[in-house]
Parts: sequence; structure tokens; C-alpha cells
Amino acid sequence: VTSTSQPLDFSGLNRLLVERHNLMNKHMAEGFTVLTKLNLFDNEFEGSITRTFTDIPSIEHLDMSGNYFEGTLEHSINMPMVKYLSLSNNKLSGSFPFSSMKTPMLEFLDLSANRFTGNLPSSSNATPYLWSLNLNSNKISGDIPEWIPDQMNEIDFSDNRFTSQPSNLLTNIA
Repeated sequence: VTSTSQPLDFSGLNRLLVERHNLMNKHMAEGFTVLTKLNLFDNEFEGSITRTFTDIPSIEHLDMSGNYFEGTLEHSINMPMVKYLSLSNNKLSGSFPFSSMKTPMLEFLDLSANRFTGNLPSSSNATPYLWSLNLNSNKISGDIPEWIPDQMNEIDFSDNRFTSQPSNLLTNIA
């Protein structure tokens, strides 16, 4: 790639796969308007996750796992088409903004191996199609809500600080 005085125009790009390339410029996602798949796992991105990544309206698959992202997600996640979201193996902390998520199509969520804290939401209104939830190796506490086993096919809550499990957790396992 050669350097030009004008920025590259990616506005019509549908898929971008940049995996294991040790990239360090997290601003590369700016300007994507029709992007449906973005794989940025196993790079060296660092700093906070900005709205540049969490407000791509057309995105269906976003994998930002295996980087050095840190800090909290203080803003809502506004991705109305996303089905797959992985932020695993970073250094993210604070409460994950479950209640302010605008992800009605989300099916797969992997937040494992971070430092998230707080409680899970009492209802699944923001994620009615969620069937896989991995929260392994965080610091999430409180009760596991009743809706979790009713809705899920795959759950990993190991290595957290939950205080109780719902009564229907083991009854729905096939």
C-alpha cells in the first residue's frame, strides 16, 4: 500500500478480514457504511473501543477478540443487524452495557477473558435471539437471571462471581 494525500474510500466495502496482522491503527474502521463483516482478531489494537466500531449500522459479524482493548464501554452498542459479536480476550472492564444494547438480531455474544463486573440484566428484551453467551473469566456477580437457560443453547459462566443459579438451569439441558 502506498501513501497518498487522500484517504482511501472504503464506503462501499462489504467485508473486511484483517486477522493476525499486528495492526495498530484502530481508526481504520471509520467511514464504513455498508460493511457487514469485520474480523480484527489477534492484532495489537489498544486503547478504548470507540463508537467507530460499535455504531456500524450494517454490521452483522464483528470480531475484535485477542487485542489489547481496555477501559469501559460507557456508550451503548448500536448495531441493529449484528448477529455475531466477540470482544473476548481483551482487557475490558466495568459493567457491560447490556441494558443499553441496541442489538435486536444478536445471536452470539462472547465477552470471555476480560474484566467485566456488575450484574446481568433481569430480562432479555434487548437480545431476543441470543442463543450463545460466553462470559467466562470475568468478575460478573449477582444472580443468573431466569431467562438465561430458557433462551440459551450455549452458556459459559465459569470463573465469575455469581451467587445463585436459576432453578431451571439444569432442567433445560438436553
